[in-house]
Amino acid sequence: MPMRSVASKLLWADTWRPVWALPHWLVFLTAELPDRHSEREMAIERAFAALESTQERWYEAEVLRQQGELRRARGDTEGAERSYLEAIRTADEQGSMLHKLKASLSLAKLWRELARTQEARQMLSPVVRWFAGQPDAPVLQDAREVLTSI
Repeated sequence: MPMRSVASKLLWADTWRPVWALPHWLVFLTAELPDRHSEREMAIERAFAALESTQERWYEAEVLRQQGELRRARGDTEGAERSYLEAIRTADEQGSMLHKLKASLSLAKLWRELARTQEARQMLSPVVRWFAGQPDAPVLQDAREVLTSI
């Protein structure tokens, strides 16, 4: 993505977006920046700032998970694990099973890479079971595939 495109999207975020939607929009923007760690970090920091200023916490678990994804991409496995665990805790507190599934899946993938497969299975299995009988969303399919691989 050209730099001016990122800059224009951040400018748009400052002027036209609804304040309550900013964390969601900034996390969405990070998906367009997979190899641009400094811009991803800036977007995530702005998302945390928006969470604080608005006290709208509905997307906090996903912002934490994305922070973990960035830390993992940078090779900071301990930091990534902390972010994922915090995302899971936050999702639990909010009763958001979808966000818990996404954070648990990210943590399970990290633990699989670190050969901590038993921990990954014990943590991810009950979350996937909670979704029994639900339509197979892509994140749920991914979680089931990870479970069969560990």
